[in-house]
Amino acid sequence: MNKTVPKTESPRIDDATADESVPANTSTATGGTSEEFPAPEKVPPPAVAHSKPNRKPHCPNLIYAKRVNPAGYYELTEAGYELIFEMSRRAAENHTIASALGCSRETFRTILKRDERAQEQLSLGRARMSSDLGNVLFQEAMGERSGTPNILASIYLTKARCGWTDRGDRPLDGVTTLNQVNIQLGPKLTDDEWKNFVEGSMKLVGGPSDDKAD
Repeated sequence: MNKTVPKTESPRIDDATADESVPANTSTATGGTSEEFPAPEKVPPPAVAHSKPNRKPHCPNLIYAKRVNPAGYYELTEAGYELIFEMSRRAAENHTIASALGCSRETFRTILKRDERAQEQLSLGRARMSSDLGNVLFQEAMGERSGTPNILASIYLTKARCGWTDRGDRPLDGVTTLNQVNIQLGPKLTDDEWKNFVEGSMKLVGGPSDDKAD
């Protein structure tokens, strides 16, 4: 026999008897919030950084150069000319020399165009570097540094300084070159043309021909 279980209703809690310790979601119809849940503060968007940051102007090193006017006109000192020569002799790039002078690469390029002595010191430094390196290679090739000739240094010097090559496209000094001969082949001869050519050649050299009987 089936027994019916009586339904029990869940207890109802009136607003007046509700526990005050449990805050309810009391959002108003106008969009406001209760004192228990204050509205979040609006955070301003992050500032967008400029694509081109402000660059500080280059300040010249007063030991080597000084700025004559605010437009960027530089005037080198004696120490500046010596610096250009010494750094170029030590294989320093132009932008490295400009950084040592305290100016930009564009300003140093302008100095070289305007100041002939600065360009001369740069060229002399490069020439001294080439001479020093060539002297080191020569000493290695001749065995003056280690006591044994260096074949690799000798090969490099003969190619770089003497113009020697192992490709054979350049003749050595004092060797007479032969005249170049170009041979051009004509169109293919027919049988009759070839026969006439052979007979004519035999007549020129005095050999036998088909016209002579045995």
